[in-house]
Amino acid sequence: MIDMEAIKKRDENQDDVYAVADRSALLAECEQLREALLELASQRISRAVLASTEPEICRWWQEDESLPDSGIWETDCGLIWELIEDGGPKEHDMAYCLKCGKPLEVVNEEDGDG
Repeated sequence: MIDMEAIKKRDENQDDVYAVADRSALLAECEQLREALLELASQRISRAVLASTEPEICRWWQEDESLPDSGIWETDCGLIWELIEDGGPKEHDMAYCLKCGKPLEVVNEEDGDG
């Protein structure tokens, strides 16, 4: 004769095994999510710190001061720009950097800062 109680207990034990396996998988997934959230938080904090230490302006200067009429300008943010008409950014009414959007400051025209 088939012992239904034994089968029922075996099935209950099997469910416990699955429950433990599911719990382990869930805990592993939670740990992965926790690590991902910590990494994201770290990146955001780093960006916030960098943003607070970045200058509020973007300095522009002539690439080669020995050729002041070359029209080639370099910037703090890495842009290299050529103005094909005479004059610098000020003469062209350029108030903001075309790459980073910060207010631009010319550092080597007549003021001698470059």
